[in-house]
Amino acid sequence: MRLLVEIAQSSGSRSNLWVGTVEHFLGHSVPSLEDRHGAQLARRVIDICARRPFGLAALADALPRLGASPEQIERMRSVADEWQAMQYYPDADWATMRARLKPLPTQRLHTLCRSATEGRLTALPERCQTPWDALVYLTGINATPTGLPPALLFLVRLAEELQQTETRSPTAEDCLRWAYDWAADWDLEEELDEARASSDTSQTPPLTGGVIIQLGPDVLESDMYVLSYWIQSDAHTWSPRRGRDRTVGRPDVQKAVCQVVELAEEELMPAGPLMVECVLPYELLNLPVERFAFDDEPDVPLGVRHTVLVRSLERLRNRSWHREWHMRWAHLNSHTSRGTIRFLPESEHPGQTSLDVVLGEDRQLAILCLNAPPQRAEMDTALRRGVPVVIWPREAHPAGNWRSTVQELAGGNDLSELPLRLSEARRRAWITQDREPSVATMRGLAVLWDDPQRQPEATEDVESWWVLP
Repeated sequence: MRLLVEIAQSSGSRSNLWVGTVEHFLGHSVPSLEDRHGAQLARRVIDICARRPFGLAALADALPRLGASPEQIERMRSVADEWQAMQYYPDADWATMRARLKPLPTQRLHTLCRSATEGRLTALPERCQTPWDALVYLTGINATPTGLPPALLFLVRLAEELQQTETRSPTAEDCLRWAYDWAADWDLEEELDEARASSDTSQTPPLTGGVIIQLGPDVLESDMYVLSYWIQSDAHTWSPRRGRDRTVGRPDVQKAVCQVVELAEEELMPAGPLMVECVLPYELLNLPVERFAFDDEPDVPLGVRHTVLVRSLERLRNRSWHREWHMRWAHLNSHTSRGTIRFLPESEHPGQTSLDVVLGEDRQLAILCLNAPPQRAEMDTALRRGVPVVIWPREAHPAGNWRSTVQELAGGNDLSELPLRLSEARRRAWITQDREPSVATMRGLAVLWDDPQRQPEATEDVESWWVLP
């Protein structure tokens, strides 16, 4: 508070810069005050931030632009971690947890973190030096594919660690009690029992390797794009390595993308197809990247050689959309049923129900299927509402039975395997040169598959908020 008051009491220009920077990171305006400086302004900004998701994290994000020291920024981030954890689960005995865990050092916090997030996070941020710091930080991380919140899994793994070094550790017993209290509230006792049965914290599930290619509009020249790319080579930790950016014109996008994929092939030397994720702005979302051709093999498109998916640049950059994004992604991984797919427009009443209403009424809807390339307003609504998967035909009037083709891809209830099934279908269609309408429809599908845990420049503050499965 003293740090923020000091900034707010500074000269008018710096005070205005601070408010503007907070508004930028918060995605919300701060009502003007007649006296826009001093403790009154600081209290107003803190009050507004504390009422919004990621609000105190937004304060921390604004501090580097105002000359705050790394220590001050980390203190603010720690406060944000604790505040958000307590807001999320106000009935927990946080005071006892803090008293027990804060003085307790451990040399394996990063290992426990990787196990608790099932390999989703490489390591804890530097500010997490004790189990208490790790617990409140992980309370804000999205549920794992198995459906367990990482905070609960961390308590179990920490208890196992303590039991290995101490006899009948009271803190270990406390950790298990807290975990089971939380699990009982959310009906996750069975999942927690299964987690306890798997006690090897040195192992984490493998990650899918590959390359993420991002095209962002050049701010100085129209029809030019900054191409950035990251290669993910580690099978156990999410640690994509960034390559050198380049600027390319619209006509050169295909060649530049294929060149990056070839670089990834040389580095990774894969035994099978790579995961190629293309992060695109709206104006390029319908770009048929899966049909891109290589110079050395022009007859074999990129989508046959590798698994190709598109992602949204606008959503990646707009943090105010991330909360619902993580919520729906958690449902996609926890409740794989046909009920999570929605075809629009509805055949019986086309155009009468707005997409915003549909998504507002169904908070578990995770896959949206459109019968034509999405309009800008339509896609903005889907992204803002957090829909992680959007499917549409490249052509406005697809051949064959559009809905049955998508249901075939959905594979019954196993929606999480949809990208792999789409990739295999593309390869089969190319090998057999099948001209059946359903195969033609399959070849022409665009799939936006946006995993919020695979953010190319993910830091410790990726806002991976989890929800009750």
